[in-house]
Amino acid sequence: MALRGNAKKIPVLSGLHRDLSRAACLVGMSRRSLLVTVGSAVAGRAFKPALAQSKVSQAEALYQDRPKNGISCAACALFRPPAACAVVMGVISPQGWCRFFDLPD
Repeated sequence: MALRGNAKKIPVLSGLHRDLSRAACLVGMSRRSLLVTVGSAVAGRAFKPALAQSKVSQAEALYQDRPKNGISCAACALFRPPAACAVVMGVISPQGWCRFFDLPD
């Protein structure tokens, strides 16, 4: 590979290129597909802590301290006994409900 002008070959990138080629061959996909997959996974992990740390107000969540259509916080995957939520700020009643209700898997 001929270099022009002030261009410099960066060995780290060529090593990375070689490693990606090997990894792609091992899993049976192209380098591009591997990069997209890995990039998506890294981006997803980067945003999860930020989402986990930010809570919304009870008003934003449309929180009410009574069940809605028989559904309550006690059955929600986000409810944290005895009286907290992973998404909504403040004291949360097990008999309450909000728009973020999520059934456990």
